Amino acid sequence: EGFEINLVAAEPDIQKPLNMQFDEKGRIWLTCSVEYPYAAPLDKPGRDSIRVLEDTDGDGRFEKMTIFADGLNIPMGIYPWKGGCIAYSIPNIWHFEDTDRDGKCDKRTVLYGPFDHTRDTHGMCNAFRRGFDGWVYACHGFNNDSHVKGKDGHEVHMNSGNTFRFKLDGSRIEHFTHGQVNPFGMCFDELFNIFTADCHSKPIYQLLRGGYYPSFGKPDDGLGFVPPMMDHLHGSTAICGLTTYTGDNFPQEYRGHFFSGNVMTSRINRNKPEYHGSTIKAIEQPDFLSTSDPWFRPVDIHIGPDGAMYILDFYNRIIGHYEVPLPHPGRDRTSGRIWRVVYRGNAEGTKPAKMPGDLTKIEIRDEQFALLATGSIETKIRTAMYLSDTGGDGLSNPAYNALQNSTDAMQTTLLLWLIEDEQGHLDDDAVVDAARHETPLVRSHMMRILGGREDWKEAQQRLGLVALKDTNAFVVRAAAEAIGRHPKASQIEPLFAALARSDAKDSQLQYAIRRAIREHIAAVENIASINELSLSDAQRDEVCSICLAIPSPNAASLLINHIEKGDQPREVLLKYLQHASRYSTPQSAESLIKITRAKFADDIELQASILQSVYTGLVQRGQQDAVASLNTWGEELAKKLLSLDKESAIPWTNLPVEGLPASESPWVLQQRVSQDGDKDSFFIGSLAKGEQKTGIYRSNSFPLPAKLSFWCAGHDAIPSAPLGKKNFIQLKDA
Repeated sequence: EGFEINLVAAEPDIQKPLNMQFDEKGRIWLTCSVEYPYAAPLDKPGRDSIRVLEDTDGDGRFEKMTIFADGLNIPMGIYPWKGGCIAYSIPNIWHFEDTDRDGKCDKRTVLYGPFDHTRDTHGMCNAFRRGFDGWVYACHGFNNDSHVKGKDGHEVHMNSGNTFRFKLDGSRIEHFTHGQVNPFGMCFDELFNIFTADCHSKPIYQLLRGGYYPSFGKPDDGLGFVPPMMDHLHGSTAICGLTTYTGDNFPQEYRGHFFSGNVMTSRINRNKPEYHGSTIKAIEQPDFLSTSDPWFRPVDIHIGPDGAMYILDFYNRIIGHYEVPLPHPGRDRTSGRIWRVVYRGNAEGTKPAKMPGDLTKIEIRDEQFALLATGSIETKIRTAMYLSDTGGDGLSNPAYNALQNSTDAMQTTLLLWLIEDEQGHLDDDAVVDAARHETPLVRSHMMRILGGREDWKEAQQRLGLVALKDTNAFVVRAAAEAIGRHPKASQIEPLFAALARSDAKDSQLQYAIRRAIREHIAAVENIASINELSLSDAQRDEVCSICLAIPSPNAASLLINHIEKGDQPREVLLKYLQHASRYSTPQSAESLIKITRAKFADDIELQASILQSVYTGLVQRGQQDAVASLNTWGEELAKKLLSLDKESAIPWTNLPVEGLPASESPWVLQQRVSQDGDKDSFFIGSLAKGEQKTGIYRSNSFPLPAKLSFWCAGHDAIPSAPLGKKNFIQLKDA
């Protein structure tokens, strides 16, 4: 009730749109692809384009269309910048420039690439969003395997779903999170929390820097996956586009809610945020928009400068790669729409949807700074970034003056980021004032600003430790993340204290603190500094749990020391031994061998497994001859194994698959959650080593019991496709 939907643009002006963005003039920049889902050959120009749409008379319909760049190859992510744009087109992220200001691209520069596109084309690099810090954040889509560098030589490796961020000048690209299957769509909230829409896992994830997220069988990093925001799936495996409403046109009941495009059900789903400290749960609400037209495919959503919601509609009979063959004639290649949803009702506190005008024509600094307090978060960040990009050397002083007079928390926040970026660093007084600001929003952002600095002085360390005790959980989490990026052994105890104070329901905060503790432990050169800390037994148990996420000899030594000093449950001990065995030094390996032989004297197979792991780790470091007791232990185990009768011999053997190339054994014993809720189930699985390895894992014969049962899990084809019938579990009469 009270909402209205208008058509902004349609074919033939636009064709098969995938991503869009507004610029500082209120224009829409759009990627259009008729090539999708087949990439054009790299030695020939594609048929795709970037188009610019302009509403010349302010009626909400964008009448003027300009083809800014053509000859492209499935372009997706896009960010307007300095009269041109940054965009992805197979196989690179490019800077498309308009050097003669005629409204069309006349210069193309590769910023980053090439990215892999050979395995799949329906995700790739998408959803370019510029953050408060000036970096562009983006998604890396399904299945591809990309190795990409910036000008500084720093390389990232992303396999299938990941997120990353990059500098606009091509200087640096960084991995941001690991996992997800096919993230497509991203948004920020006012606290600089980052959210993505993902296909095949969960519709919405909150991103924690460095975090691992569920994917197709990929393991986490030892800390576990970042806790999810939601359990419901909106009846679909395909979610595209995501925004949170922060404007003032929609009624209050919709503000702060998440809106995501469901391309399979032709709906816009809505979720209400529920806060548990710094952990946000997405609570399902009635769908915001639905239609009887099954061709409606909402792939991107933005809140415009006018406060209205803009929905990018791929408009196609077919949306999934695999619901029909790729060359199916039913695929539409010419249609595309943009819809605008605006509130026209009389709910209290709403404002008419009206474009604010061309930002480039506002020259008075005070008027520019005043805009930082108006509009949606997308609009505010866009304004701040425009000022940052065009402000020059004369921006800092008026920005400081505006900061002194600001009474709006978001305006204050954006001014702090602007000055930090322009000046290199905020002055110490401004940092202290912001860290002590009455508004948690400002305090939280100040911790994020400090976290982005390369080096910390003692004063910044103290501010971070004070913020760990803040009454607001978002400030505490931002402080923990900042401290984690500036490790120092003396900060481990305060981090543990913050973990003890945290609410049990605030899983995101607890994860962030544990990750910060991990960074500190990993950075310590001498483990004696860890052993000397005043930690409780429970906290030392937590240190060992965190060590499972640290692939280093120091982590192995900490685990071995802890095992020697106390008794652990068998399943915990096994995890500690397996991790320590992979990374132990010759010195710590001697202790590990004694522990294993003493605690598992009767478990010959387990001893053999630990020995093999120790040996493999030492070989990788060229130290296999440095452990005197290794050969002795191996001889003893070999004699015992050879003397076992057939019934009690090691029960499984890996065999090659006939007709396939030789492959190392893919089989790993993995602990996974079963459908019945059992979290301690052990599976023999091949996913942990990747999906390219093959093998047959065959047991020895055994007496058939009266009843035999087992659990089976996994996938046998691309999700949603018919089963490939290539994976089998066979029970044979011996």
